[in-house]
Amino acid sequence: MDRRPAAHAAARAPAPRRAAGRALRGRRRAGRRAAPRRPRRAPLPRDRPVGRALRRPGSRTPAAAQRGGGLPGGRRRGGRRARGARRPRRPARRAARAAGRPGPPRRPGRGRGARRRHDVLLAGGGPAPPRPVRHADRLVRKAIFWTSAALLAWAQAGYGVALAALRRGPVASAYPVAPPEDDAALPSVALIVPAHAERDVIAARIANARALDYPRDRLEIVVACDGSTDGTVQAARAAGADVVLDLPRGGKVRAQDAAVARTDAEVVAFSDANALWKPGALRALVAPLADPRVGYVCGRVRFVNPEGGSNQEGVYWHYEMFLRERESALCSVTAGNGAINAVRRAAYVEVDPVMGHDLKLPFTLVRAGWRCVEQPLARATERMVPDVEGEAARKRRMMSHAWAIVLHGGLLDPRGWPPRYLVMMVSHRWLRYFGPFLHLAALATAPRALRRLQLAGIALALVPARVRPLLLARYYVLTQASIALGLADHLRHGTAAGWDPPEGTR
Repeated sequence: MDRRPAAHAAARAPAPRRAAGRALRGRRRAGRRAAPRRPRRAPLPRDRPVGRALRRPGSRTPAAAQRGGGLPGGRRRGGRRARGARRPRRPARRAARAAGRPGPPRRPGRGRGARRRHDVLLAGGGPAPPRPVRHADRLVRKAIFWTSAALLAWAQAGYGVALAALRRGPVASAYPVAPPEDDAALPSVALIVPAHAERDVIAARIANARALDYPRDRLEIVVACDGSTDGTVQAARAAGADVVLDLPRGGKVRAQDAAVARTDAEVVAFSDANALWKPGALRALVAPLADPRVGYVCGRVRFVNPEGGSNQEGVYWHYEMFLRERESALCSVTAGNGAINAVRRAAYVEVDPVMGHDLKLPFTLVRAGWRCVEQPLARATERMVPDVEGEAARKRRMMSHAWAIVLHGGLLDPRGWPPRYLVMMVSHRWLRYFGPFLHLAALATAPRALRRLQLAGIALALVPARVRPLLLARYYVLTQASIALGLADHLRHGTAAGWDPPEGTR
């Protein structure tokens, strides 16, 4: 019969079983039970103590609250050892050995030459598997890349495909509208031509205006000279303009405002000095204004390049006219053009002189409750810059004015727009102006192979070759760069109200 105390018999029990029981009781007292986890490797054997957990990159150690309830060797909060884990003193062990009595049992892994071990919390009889740390940076890069790529694809192609698939909405009128045959039904029109240093082309523009198929008693030709010192004023008067305003330099928009204030016509039409209208363009342009909901009408311009240069602006405008035709049928256009457009006199609003009518007027009038439409039967031609580099410089100047509208002119303010028009503005305007930055984001976060392919495409687009695909690629790359450079110009030194005619367009 064993008369030794029960504590001694308990001390001789297998260490792993005793330690596991103590850990389980501790966790029950704390009211927490570890959820069983599926081990990623074979569980440790039960006939030996649990040793140090394998530490690998991407694994986590148990939390502080869990370490306190682990197997012997674990510590509670504050650095204290778990209850019952106090190391016995060596003199007591030696005295018991000299008397022939077994001393207190050694703790697992504490013998001479043994490595110090740190026990881990067991759950469901097995070791706690390492918890991998999520690669947040990789996920963020993927999200940025695919989001940027999707937005670019939608802005450049998907939006046009969606417009082509949609049928005309119930609120849209049938455009194009046939011009009225009865001259008595035509409104009075003031054709306003702003001009700065346009001596070489102003006479041809006035002659073209006088040859329009429109009652002469209902048409007034107004030339607003914006600080011209090259003889534009004298050339306009000699060509037969009805009104010639010799104004101080204030910019194109201020010259247009002065001309509108000078006339009392029902409709004010605007044209560039180097644009030439088809004979029936004005009659077709004012036809949609018979609808009292319409406040703005823009015609269709075709850019010509008689010198046969490398500029691909005509391809862009062919696609742009398709988008505007569909937008006009579904709701309203998101922008017009300066070569041929007309505004109902009651709907005309004055805007900041650095903000052009082409972009500012349509969405402003839509916010005021008007419809802005395109009339494909109102046609005009305009000479473009001969080469791609000159077109990029022209767009850089234009984008400096456009960024003033984007940042300060309310283009990013959707209040007052119908939901359908808001979708059009986001797809056609917002994403287009932020396109360069979406390209940079996609390039910076793309996989290595795709990034090399993108850089190779950019380098190939910059090759000065006359092959049509390379010219289109070069036009696209330089156009995207001009948008970003226009923003830089606007942020560095602002945007001037006046500008000089681009070289090669007269």
